[in-house]
Amino acid sequence: MMDLNNSPFIRFAGTVMLALGLTGCPRQQAPKSALDNSPPSVRPDLSHADLNGMDLNNQNLSGKPMAWAKARGASLRSTDFSRANAAFMDFTEANLVGAKFTDANLEGAKFDGADARAIRAEGASMKNASFAGTDLRAAQLRGVDLRGADLSEADLRSAEFSGAKYDDATRWPPDFDPTEAGAVKTNAADGAE
Repeated sequence: MMDLNNSPFIRFAGTVMLALGLTGCPRQQAPKSALDNSPPSVRPDLSHADLNGMDLNNQNLSGKPMAWAKARGASLRSTDFSRANAAFMDFTEANLVGAKFTDANLEGAKFDGADARAIRAEGASMKNASFAGTDLRAAQLRGVDLRGADLSEADLRSAEFSGAKYDDATRWPPDFDPTEAGAVKTNAADGAE
């Protein structure tokens, strides 16, 4: 029987995958080649992964399964999460400056206290996501689905909301007019305007 503690494999939530150098101490730099150059058949499933406090700046995590992963306090500057399934991922107090979430599934994700200035999330689903105390200045949120999201304590100065969808359950900061910012109110039942 193989000893996984001393092999090139590690376990995340019961899933065996190739070691990415993500098992070290907080703020350990993950090797870029381990994340970027994996053949499609062995690309890691990071669902339920513990990435808390890690330095994953400038990584390509596009299209990766990451649902329920934890990245509390992680440094993820300019990391590409495009088309990733990061539903219910915890980005609490993470540094996400310049990160890319284009067409990503971020339903129920938690961004509380995160520095998310200048993120690009065009077309992403952020339904029921939480942004308590999140800095979203200059964020590009065009076409994002924000139905049920809580942005009531977020800093939205200079954020772009053209075509973003929201509903009656979406919470905005006081004195913020989502329609004036370009967001479109939808019918909760069918998503139509």
